[in-house]
Amino acid sequence: MWHGWELNSLITFHTGNPYIPVATSNTSGNGEYADPADATGVSPYAGVSHSIVNGLVQWFNPAAFVNAPQGQYGTLRRGNISIPDTAIS
Repeated sequence: MWHGWELNSLITFHTGNPYIPVATSNTSGNGEYADPADATGVSPYAGVSHSIVNGLVQWFNPAAFVNAPQGQYGTLRRGNISIPDTAIS
């Protein structure tokens, strides 16, 4: 503390692994069943409490993603969302 002034941190850094939500079906038709999903416009972090429910933690809002139209790849790129290192199993 300097003459009545105090310095505090205003920035918090978090690390995590990049994660890409995938479609629930093979929308592209390539046979890999790992097609990226489409974003719906809802924030992937909206309404997520990170609380443990039935032994699992919800890190993103699944309502933020939908399957791409049949015959197309989804619009999400790799690393659009990050989840903590401990969430990868």
